[in-house]
Amino acid sequence: MTRVYTARNLPEAHLIKNLLEQEEIEVYIKNEKLVSVLGESPLSPTYMFYPEIWVNDEDRERAITIIQRNNQ
Repeated sequence: MTRVYTARNLPEAHLIKNLLEQEEIEVYIKNEKLVSVLGESPLSPTYMFYPEIWVNDEDRERAITIIQRNNQ
């Protein structure tokens, strides 16, 4: 699996996940559970808690294209 996107928040991550799943791309959101502790943790840097979109290696290019098309 490979990371194709880092979302700013959980709703954005789920939006991207839904877009990719509509194109029959299997999606995994990494750090989904850690987002809730973002404001409570003294750990730094905080970006390590942002939700990440991961897909299978063979879907990487197609997923990136879909994400870029959506962000325009």
